[in-house]
Amino acid sequence: MFLAGVSGYETNLYRSRISGYDYYKPTDYVDVEARITALASMADRVVVFTQDRIGTYSPIDEIGQFAWSLSPVGTDQDHGICVTEMGVLFARSDGLWLFDGVTSRNLTEHITSEWEARNSPTEHWSVARTPDLVVCCSPLGKLVASTLGGNWKWSVGGDIAADRVAYACSSADGITLYGLIQGDLYTLFATGQRTLSVTTKDYGGWKTWEGLQLDVDAYCAGNDFTATVTTNHGESEVISFTGMVRRNRYRAMLPANLRGEYINVKFDGQVTIYGWEILAQ
Repeated sequence: MFLAGVSGYETNLYRSRISGYDYYKPTDYVDVEARITALASMADRVVVFTQDRIGTYSPIDEIGQFAWSLSPVGTDQDHGICVTEMGVLFARSDGLWLFDGVTSRNLTEHITSEWEARNSPTEHWSVARTPDLVVCCSPLGKLVASTLGGNWKWSVGGDIAADRVAYACSSADGITLYGLIQGDLYTLFATGQRTLSVTTKDYGGWKTWEGLQLDVDAYCAGNDFTATVTTNHGESEVISFTGMVRRNRYRAMLPANLRGEYINVKFDGQVTIYGWEILAQ
């Protein structure tokens, strides 16, 4: 195990022995000659962050080996670090970066203005991830990226004031993202939601669905997706959601020929649903 940030010894990376993993001898350390701001794990290496650089430490023997990477930047935002299968994500005032073990690159260069609009001069970013989503939060607003299919698709625009989340974290199983909003913990996104149950009789009766539309808030790999609507009478039909009516909101008309007091909607393809609404035209 590894330890950093000891007061008065901020440049030292301490390691424990295998035989006593919870004890750090004062002499078992590597001095990286720069204040260590955060640590992360990557395979068999420890990623060492400083404000301006990133290094890696390999515990290959009793002493180990430390080396600086080719990353042009580091970070001092310890809550803005998230380990993924792609590498280590880390937040800075100029964007979200990805360290791949050799160097790092800015993933948000194309949305610099949106990032800067949410960048707090006094508070750090926090970063959390599920298999489908990455959420970056600051007290001035959040940005969310869908990573379905290996493609990064950022959600930008909208009401920044409504997106203010002080801190974000993921559940132990990595399925749900939580956010701290004004001191209370909320579920931001629940990855893996692929079905909805809707009581259609609450929206104008069940004898006719004409004019009823289903709006869903979703992240998807592309711009279009489909869903299968099944009624409590066993009838079913496929509906299509094409394009966005506004930021991450998609719309489809419910089939007017179907009847039922309740419906189940099963979404197809790579899509994560985190909200829905039935509207009558």
